Amino acid sequence: MPAIRNYLYTVFIASGIFILSLIFYLLLQNRFVYNSLASHVINNYYHENNTILRGKVPYESYAESKMLHWDARLYLQIKENGYDTVSAGGDYIFAFFPLFPIVWRITHMTPSMISIFNYVLFIFAVILIIRHFHSRKMDDHKLYAAAAICSPMLAVFLIPYSEGIFMLTATIALWGIYKDKYLVYFIAAMLMSVTRSSVTILVVALLLTEIYFWFGHRKSLWSLRSFTLKLLPLISGILIVSFIQYLYESQSFFRFLQVQRYWGFQFQIPRHLTDWAHEQFGTNLSLLLLLLPLSTVYAGYHWFRYVFKRSGKPLINALTAEAFRKEYLFVLSLFFMTGMVLSVLLFRGGSLNGLSRYILCTPFYYITLFLMKEKLSDVKTAVKVIFFTSFFIITLTVLSASGYSSSWNFSDTGFLLFYLQLSFFVFSKLSRQKWLVILFAILTALWTSYLFNMFISDTWIFT
Repeated sequence: MPAIRNYLYTVFIASGIFILSLIFYLLLQNRFVYNSLASHVINNYYHENNTILRGKVPYESYAESKMLHWDARLYLQIKENGYDTVSAGGDYIFAFFPLFPIVWRITHMTPSMISIFNYVLFIFAVILIIRHFHSRKMDDHKLYAAAAICSPMLAVFLIPYSEGIFMLTATIALWGIYKDKYLVYFIAAMLMSVTRSSVTILVVALLLTEIYFWFGHRKSLWSLRSFTLKLLPLISGILIVSFIQYLYESQSFFRFLQVQRYWGFQFQIPRHLTDWAHEQFGTNLSLLLLLLPLSTVYAGYHWFRYVFKRSGKPLINALTAEAFRKEYLFVLSLFFMTGMVLSVLLFRGGSLNGLSRYILCTPFYYITLFLMKEKLSDVKTAVKVIFFTSFFIITLTVLSASGYSSSWNFSDTGFLLFYLQLSFFVFSKLSRQKWLVILFAILTALWTSYLFNMFISDTWIFT
């Protein structure tokens, strides 16, 4: 009964944030409301003479056709015409995986309905993650549910993108690993592999995770079997994608990799950091500066302990089966997110565009948050304050020195929301401050409405 009540709390909170975001979006379309309440804070983008400008203008009015910008238009193309390169205007269409447009085609949903469907899938995924990785007392469930749902990239789950399906299938796959239910993992991981090409990063992350834990138990056959079983559904999904695309004369079983050249995807040492939108540069930069050193230090420290422990049982044997699987998922999540950072950094010439979406809209991020909270529970508050403040100041300094944020304005809200969300999981006492959680939810809803308006307006791409 308490579990059902907590699920209902999460659904209620998610519905409240969605409704509040919708209210903000509708209200700020009205010129009088916008001029009276928001014009001195929020400047919006708009089109004039084929140029994107920014000024004191209200939000764009809604229309179903305006939900088909950016990648949504390409998913619609696959939904209606498959991978037909003639109607798509080029073979770049092979970069997009088919499961989301297939679901869209089968359900016959409108763009707005499939977007709401995405949001529902996201909430189901969050419920599953909280149910199994939130170790605190039940009475703060609803506050952590709010802290988890209030993502600076929440708007991505409210547009016709594949993130909703990827989030749920990946969550179920990781749950299958956690509960040692291979059939569940196999089916979910295979579906996940037919959804987004980021599964290629996951293959590398799985390999590194198995190598990492091999130093703890030194069981080569066990590691080889574990990696092979986890790899099978991923390879199966990739082959399904390749076969479907081959039917449309892709002329190669891995065309989805070859067409990445249209996005400048090739190995190149970055000389400077750039982005496609001011709105996500701060968050993208934060992920870069946080994940690379933290994952290196964490993995390096434990690897050192595994390698140089000279007596007694292997350190990994000290963990229970459940504790081992939690640690496995934590390390896997770190490697996945770090791999995503490195792939964006080293194969796009320093352009960080999309990094926030590739990380914050996945269960790997959420599992890391909840397990990190558990790991930090015994660390002294003063130590956490020093490290958290140091990373924040470093990111703030780098961001202020860049050309994107030499002057601070509402466009930097996503950066602040990211650190605020992180702080709820680093400092557990903050989550007990209901007023702060409510303020966080309100600000997230306003930010979500702002990003949604950018999408509707077809301005700078923040995804």
